[in-house]
Amino acid sequence: MNKQEKIEEQAVNWYNCNKEGLTPKQKKDFNNWLNENTEHKKAYDSLNKLQTLYNSLEDEYLEELADEAIKGAKKTKILEQIKSYTIAASFFIIIFTGLFQSYNYYLQPSYINSLVTHIETIKEFKLPDNTKLALDAKTKINIKYFHNTRKIKLLYGKVFFEVEKDKNRPFNIISNKTHIQVVGTSFEVENQENKTTIKVKEGIVKISKINDFENLQTITLLKKGQELTLNKSSKVLNKSTIDINNIALWKNNKLFFDNKSLKEAVKEFSKYTRNKITIESKDIINFPITGHFNTNEIDKFLLALKTIYPIKIRKEKNIIYINKKILD
Repeated sequence: MNKQEKIEEQAVNWYNCNKEGLTPKQKKDFNNWLNENTEHKKAYDSLNKLQTLYNSLEDEYLEELADEAIKGAKKTKILEQIKSYTIAASFFIIIFTGLFQSYNYYLQPSYINSLVTHIETIKEFKLPDNTKLALDAKTKINIKYFHNTRKIKLLYGKVFFEVEKDKNRPFNIISNKTHIQVVGTSFEVENQENKTTIKVKEGIVKISKINDFENLQTITLLKKGQELTLNKSSKVLNKSTIDINNIALWKNNKLFFDNKSLKEAVKEFSKYTRNKITIESKDIINFPITGHFNTNEIDKFLLALKTIYPIKIRKEKNIIYINKKILD
């Protein structure tokens, strides 16, 4: 038995003991074992995922799995090592040892990548399954594909997804504590200032809250032409109906503001210019902005501001200052 197999067997034993209940001494020993090595925690966390997988299987398939697991256990002579356990506990150990050996590939990514964009950069990318991504400026995502699922973690920024259908591998996006799942559809996800916003252009998107141990609590099903905003803890802040023609316009160097504050509009424009834009007068930051603009034409945006509101603008080197205009 190699080192990794020994760790996996220890993890199974501790998992089973936790199921039956630990004495104070066992709890102390378990915590010591868990903190002794990062591989210990990794193996134990894997069991929680395997338990979820195990619970989702059909009874008929479980019988086949049990047979295969016992065969795997015989190969590692584990049957000789569990005589001190109850029959139920022994069977539990056999099943999970077999799962570790026969289904470990579920936990090993088949594809890993990380994509980052910076100021003035919009990137389009095609994944191995032909899913298409468009990353807005100042965006970062981590990608992991497994044999039975596809996962994207949106760390910050904005992404438009055109997901290739694969009923055997759901497509999952994680943003803060929000979990988004689809099979095949097109939608935009934004993670900014601890808020997650989802806009659906086509299909249906399932939105869930990520609880402890990655358990999911369904929040809602989002349909075509709907928008949902949640805070960092996945509390719903707003749900509304939107025009799908205004979703992800930034892919074509355009922006649409629907009653956005001047502060929000300026922050959005700042992603597409190397000039720093500063609002010096606090009493103008909430001026509402509505309309379509071109990301490459910030001067026209600033001119529109001066036309609509009592605002003056000055530029010094690469800094643009916006102030309230004092009327005579």
